[in-house]
Amino acid sequence: MIDPISAISIASPGITVTTSPDYLLDALTAIYVLLTLTLAIIAFRSLRQTQSSLDLTRQQIELNKQQSQEASAASERHSQATISAVNKQIAASEAQFQQERFTEHLPLLIPEGAPKFQRAKPQFLNWATNEQRISIHNVGPGVALNVASVLYGESYNTLSDDARTYMHWTCWLGVPVAAGLVMKAVHKLRRGLFDEETMLIGSYTLNAPEPERNLTLPNTLARITITYLDIFRRKHASIFDYVETVGWQFVDFPEDIPQDLYDLQFEASNG
Repeated sequence: MIDPISAISIASPGITVTTSPDYLLDALTAIYVLLTLTLAIIAFRSLRQTQSSLDLTRQQIELNKQQSQEASAASERHSQATISAVNKQIAASEAQFQQERFTEHLPLLIPEGAPKFQRAKPQFLNWATNEQRISIHNVGPGVALNVASVLYGESYNTLSDDARTYMHWTCWLGVPVAAGLVMKAVHKLRRGLFDEETMLIGSYTLNAPEPERNLTLPNTLARITITYLDIFRRKHASIFDYVETVGWQFVDFPEDIPQDLYDLQFEASNG
């Protein structure tokens, strides 16, 4: 009798096939290994695809993050630029408004009347007179406060006794000059303490400049410097030269100067 486990016989007309159980097990094992390997390859490929997808997703996230940051930074820069432009416009508008207010209340003083000169030497101021009466006219729209003025002669020809550089007449007016008002101003001899170091209002000397080399031009005989405050306490000056045969000629209207005649007087008296 044949053991059924030992062999399986398959009979057919003329053919007999006998299969061993070991061969069948090896075949099944091979098929299992092949299937496992196939599944592993499929799983590895799927894992690689998943990893690639994750990498692409991560890159896309980083790219989106970078783009978002760049867009946010650009938006912030644009916002800052807009805010800066608005602030500049506001500052410019405020400055324009403030300047318009300054202009609306700006006094403008001019001298009227001629100084006294020597009869024998009409090109020189009369040093013998104690007073020089020169009126001050406010032709500006604002009131002038703390008005002071000083009259000097020429600063050249120091060899002549008639040209005394530092002799001057000063007027501390003491009253405001309203717009359109003409105020008589009595300038007293040696009433101001001005010295060589403090004889400047802005870049202008208090005494008259030297004459031009062109002798055909009329001589500058005297200079008057008037300083005053507006209602905003800004300091201003009016500078005129008295020119031979012409009269008072405009030199400058310096606005918002750092020092006025009161300041120079204080420095000279406390120096």
